[in-house]
Amino acid sequence: MPPIPPPGYNWSFGYFLLALFAAVLSILCGRAIIVGLGFLAYYLVLPRRDLIIRCGRKAQDLLHLPEGMRAFSRTDPGMTDSEIIVGAKGFMSAGLIFAALLAAAIGRGTIWYPPTIIIISIFPAILLPMTWFTLVGMKNDRVEHDVPIPMERRRRWMSQAQLDAERASQLTAEADAEAEVCNAIWGYDR
Repeated sequence: MPPIPPPGYNWSFGYFLLALFAAVLSILCGRAIIVGLGFLAYYLVLPRRDLIIRCGRKAQDLLHLPEGMRAFSRTDPGMTDSEIIVGAKGFMSAGLIFAALLAAAIGRGTIWYPPTIIIISIFPAILLPMTWFTLVGMKNDRVEHDVPIPMERRRRWMSQAQLDAERASQLTAEADAEAEVCNAIWGYDR
């Protein structure tokens, strides 16, 4: 939002166009940065999901976090693809904000000025815990509601014996449900 001129200021069409252009440009730049972070997360971070999950679980165990504050679940897959992308966007945004503020402080020569140090450290210090607690909330929703993971995703981290056992249990459960329906409707099991 451009600054509001004092009363009695002579409004000009040029000032209005400049303010409108600045607002549109800031929106477009912000959206371009968000889309760029999404592409980076999808093409650079997501292919390394196994490494991220393994290191995340080790970090949680090292910090002795209680179960309610863990972003990575103990059972596979640990995190879904959408959770990894959300986390990557949040952590990359914090790093980008930190780098931009640090570059601005170095450019102005005020890097050791105490308010500058506070401002540089406060934005990432707020954004990182917000991202972590968002991931914790996403994990709790997924674990609480027991969202099934498609079989093509499970094949990445399950052995063939585990896949066969799971498919057999699904078939058994379907057969039991069918037998129960037949018994309830017609009074016999198929």
